[in-house]
Amino acid sequence: MVVLDIDPRHDGHDTWDTIVAGHDLPVTRRHASGRNDGGFHIWFRNPNGHELKDRDGIDVLHHGHRYSILPPSLHPETGQPYTWVHDPTTPMADLPEWLAEALTPAPVAQAATKAPKIASNNASHDDGPTPAEWYNDNASWSEILEGWRLVAGNGEDDGSKWAHPTATAAFSATIRHECLFVYSPTPGLPVTETNDPNGLTKFRAEALLNYNGDMGQCAQDIRSIMPDRITGEIPTTPQPLIAPDGATTTAADEPAGNVLAPFQIDWATMWTTDHKQAEWLLEPILAAGRNHSFVAAAKAGKSLLLLEACAALATGKPFLAKPETEPVTVVYVDYEMTEGDMKERLQAFGYGPDDDLTRLRYFTTPTINPLDTEHGAAEFLAAINEIGPDLVAIDTMSRAVSGEENESQTSNDLYRLTIMPLKAAGITVARADHLGKDKAKGARGSLAKAADVDIQWQMKVDGYTVTMEPTARMGWVETVHIVRDSDPGTDTAMHTLDSVQHRPPWDAAEWISDESGWVKVDDAARAMTGNDFPEATEKRKARDALDRLHARGEVERQKAPVSSTGGRSPHLYRWIGGTGKGVDSA
Repeated sequence: MVVLDIDPRHDGHDTWDTIVAGHDLPVTRRHASGRNDGGFHIWFRNPNGHELKDRDGIDVLHHGHRYSILPPSLHPETGQPYTWVHDPTTPMADLPEWLAEALTPAPVAQAATKAPKIASNNASHDDGPTPAEWYNDNASWSEILEGWRLVAGNGEDDGSKWAHPTATAAFSATIRHECLFVYSPTPGLPVTETNDPNGLTKFRAEALLNYNGDMGQCAQDIRSIMPDRITGEIPTTPQPLIAPDGATTTAADEPAGNVLAPFQIDWATMWTTDHKQAEWLLEPILAAGRNHSFVAAAKAGKSLLLLEACAALATGKPFLAKPETEPVTVVYVDYEMTEGDMKERLQAFGYGPDDDLTRLRYFTTPTINPLDTEHGAAEFLAAINEIGPDLVAIDTMSRAVSGEENESQTSNDLYRLTIMPLKAAGITVARADHLGKDKAKGARGSLAKAADVDIQWQMKVDGYTVTMEPTARMGWVETVHIVRDSDPGTDTAMHTLDSVQHRPPWDAAEWISDESGWVKVDDAARAMTGNDFPEATEKRKARDALDRLHARGEVERQKAPVSSTGGRSPHLYRWIGGTGKGVDSA
C-alpha cells in the first residue's frame, strides 16, 4: 500500500487539485493532519507495484520509506489531534491508473548534455583553482554567515567579530588570518581550541553550516558556479567552432564567420555607456533584459504579482512605478492554472472584455518537453523566436524541468539551454520559484539555482504588506514595499507601492545647482531619500549620481579635509555649470 501526504505549506493542495481535476476519485481511507491547515493523508492499495515520485507538496509514503502519524496522535505544534476523515474501517481503494501515472516520473525526451566534471586537483592538468580555493578567494563572510550579527569590524578583515543569532555572549567568532575562529558553542560549527592556530576557511564553514559537513556536495555546487576554466592539454592548433548553420570554421577565420562574433564587446561603446543607470522594463521589480526569480512560501501570491505585472506590460497600463506606456509583448507559461483560474485573477486585477490583452500570450498547462533538455529548449526557443516577446515568464520552475529541482545540474542545464539564449536576445526573463526548507536562504535548490539569476526577489507577506528583498548584481535595485488589496475594484490595481516608495524621482543636477558651496554625499543621500539616516546603498546611489555629473564636467569634486576625529569623507561636490534641470535623476 501507499499513503500520499498532502502538505498545503508546499503547494500540496494546488498540486493535488491539478492532478485529480476531471477524474473520479474513489472513496478510500483518509485522515487529516493535526496541524489544522487542510493537510491530509490518503491511503491506497498498490497491487501493481507502481514506483511513485514525490510532487510539489505531495510526499509518497510506503513500506520502508517514511511513515504516517495516525489519529488520535497530537500534533506537536498545535496540540490538536489527527482525525479520521474516512476511518480505518473504510476499505482501501486500489490506486487509480491515472493517479499512478501522474505520480510516475516521466521519461526525459532527450538527455541534456552534461557539463564535464572538473578535477579538483592537477591530475588532469587542470589550470584552474580547486572549488575550495576559488570559494576562499571569492566568497564573503557576510554571505556565509547569513543571519549572524556583525559586532565589530567590516565583517571580512582580520579582527572582525560576529555573533550567532542565538548567541548570549558578546560575540561568537572572530576573523583572523582570513579564517573564522569560533569561541562559543554555535550550531554546526566546532569550537576552536585555546591557542589553536587553525581556524575555519570559508569553504569549510560553508560546508559545515549549509551542507551538514558534506564537503564533496559543497564542492560540486561551488564548481557549478565557478567561471569556465581550461582543463586538459591546451591545443596548439586552431580548433573548429560550430557555426549557426551547422558549418564549421576555425578560430583563425574572419569574425564574420565566427559563431562568437555577435557576442564580442565593442570597447568604445562599453566605455561610453552608463552601466550604473537603472534600466527598467517595469520599475521597480523587472529590470530590462535581466533574469529574475520571485521566491516565496506557498500561498504568498508570487504568481499574483507576476501575472498582474505581465498584464500591465501587455496592455500598457500604469502599475507600481511604471507610468502608462506603449504595450509590449509578453509570453506567460503557466504550468498550474486553468483558463478559469486565470480569468478569475484578471477580473480581480480590474481587467474585463474591453481590455486589449492580445499582447499577453498566455499558455496554460502546456504539455511541452522540459526546458532543461536540449530537445525541449530548442522547441521552446523556436516558438519564442516566432512570437518575439519582450518578457518571458515561467510559472513555476519546478514544473518546467525534468531534473531534480535541488540538483545543481538541473539549474545549469536550464540556464545554459533556455535562459542564456533569451538573455542574449535582450529578452527579460522572470520565473516563480518555491521557497526552500531553510526560508532564510531563499529559493529551493542549490547554489547554482541562485547564481543564474540577476535579481532574486524574496517575498515576505505580513497582512496586506508585501516586502520584496532583493539579491541582485546591480547596485540600483532596492527593497520594495507593496500593499496588496484582495478586492481592489475596477479602477485600482491589486498591488500598489507602499507610501514609503511614493517619492518623486530625485534630480541630482537640479538639487546640487540650488545648493551654495560644497556638499557631502550624506547631504545628497538625505535629499534623495527624505531620510535623516540613509542606508549605505542609498549613499552609494547618491554618490554615483554626483560622480556622473562630475564626469560630464558639471560638478567639481575634491577630497574632503580630515575631520577633528581623524575620519575622512571621500569627496565634496560643488555645482559649476549646466542647466541644472532634468539632467540626471536617481
